[in-house]
Amino acid sequence: MAVGVNLPAGQTASAVFQSILMGAAERFDALAPYVEGLNKQNLADRLIPFEAARAAISSPGRVDAAALMARLGAERLVYVLEDDVEVPLSEYMVAPADPLSLTARELGSARGLTPRIHYDGKTFAGQEIRYLADDMARRNTITEAAHDGLSWVARQSALDLTGQKFAVLGAGAELAPTEILLRAGATVLFIDLVSAEKFVADRSIQSGTIVYAPQGANLLTHPAEIAATIEAFAAGDAVHVGAYAYVGGKAMEWRLTGVMNAIIRSLDPSIVQSIGLYVSPTAPAQAQTEDVVTSLAGYSDPSFWDRAWKKMGVLKRNLHQHGETHWPRNIVSLQGASYLAAQYLEKRLAAEVFATRGIGTGEKQPITVSANVAGITQTRSMQIPTFQAGFLGAPALGIETYLPETTRWLSGLLYLEGILDPEAVASAKHNPFEDENEKARRMSSVQVHGAVYSHPYAIEGAIARAALIGLRKKPSLIPGFVGSLMGKK
Repeated sequence: MAVGVNLPAGQTASAVFQSILMGAAERFDALAPYVEGLNKQNLADRLIPFEAARAAISSPGRVDAAALMARLGAERLVYVLEDDVEVPLSEYMVAPADPLSLTARELGSARGLTPRIHYDGKTFAGQEIRYLADDMARRNTITEAAHDGLSWVARQSALDLTGQKFAVLGAGAELAPTEILLRAGATVLFIDLVSAEKFVADRSIQSGTIVYAPQGANLLTHPAEIAATIEAFAAGDAVHVGAYAYVGGKAMEWRLTGVMNAIIRSLDPSIVQSIGLYVSPTAPAQAQTEDVVTSLAGYSDPSFWDRAWKKMGVLKRNLHQHGETHWPRNIVSLQGASYLAAQYLEKRLAAEVFATRGIGTGEKQPITVSANVAGITQTRSMQIPTFQAGFLGAPALGIETYLPETTRWLSGLLYLEGILDPEAVASAKHNPFEDENEKARRMSSVQVHGAVYSHPYAIEGAIARAALIGLRKKPSLIPGFVGSLMGKK
């Protein structure tokens, strides 16, 4: 095995993930029915009712279950030394480590960043963002909470982050908000393997201060050193920590999200001002009231073609109901167990615990956590024939997907609203919620789902239908599409 952060040798992501869910079910009786006969094939189908049942556990049980699974996930990660010896990652992280050598470069003074979003070939800037938010909410592609967040952004004449420090893990990732932070004047610790200098030059960024390790920073091989680097960068000040690294394959999704959480947990809680991350729209999520109404109405009044596809068994009802709550059937099996574990354990559940109890192990110290659901985006990782065809056909079904630039600014601005607006649902400063459950529910309500949650039908059937429409538009995708169905690359 490669030196660095891994799952234990010989254990698959699916098997480890299943063991964590079963461990939670042993502690919480409400979860037990959903792990009976659990296996690799039914994992995706079982996880949504499992999560719905967890969310229904009365306070403090909901967050207790999240904390247990987050802890079990952390315990499964190991650090592989050069002699192939595995040590628990949590044990590795407490060993003394020297910070990386850093270079700081002042790019220029910011006069304040005018918020803007590039969407559907147009640019919405400043107060125009409110018009975009109104339109997206009307079409049920964002939730009311996301609409409120964008409305707050639209009211700001400029965003000025001068004097604020951000440590961004995965700063060069395709969707990371690094460029926005620098343009708004922030001081950014750039943690990534990609060149910080090239990142700045390619985007012609001329404001803010970028701090980086000239040799790059590898999250998987140098997590303890990176944690020490963040502590040194903070120099006693409060730091916003962003967790945005992503690479697919070889359980990298889980390993990267897991190590970013391990780094955060190892920091002195007093220096962590906020935590930022994005949750995938294909991770378990509670549908908001406005989307439930739209989805149920669409299902009860199907079109001619909807009825035909339903008879063929391709389309299934989208919403799973648990008590008075509804949960979209939004998991895509093709994305795999590592992706699902990363999004559910290391993002959804970890964010809930950070937001309600903090990052320490002692007294509860809730922290501001901005964990909005980012839209389905045409990133490099999605460039496989099934998804490419689906992107082409999705508009015919009323489902939106986004270019990377759109998501980078749309979700990036929602991230900033979450940490800067004292009235935001993410804020630890303004917490009118009566218990942890309500806080946990509200903090996950900021969703840019592109109508996946308000659609009448489950996502996998919608993808199949959209892909066939897309193949008609671009027949050149057919050989690759057929090959992917046959398991060929």
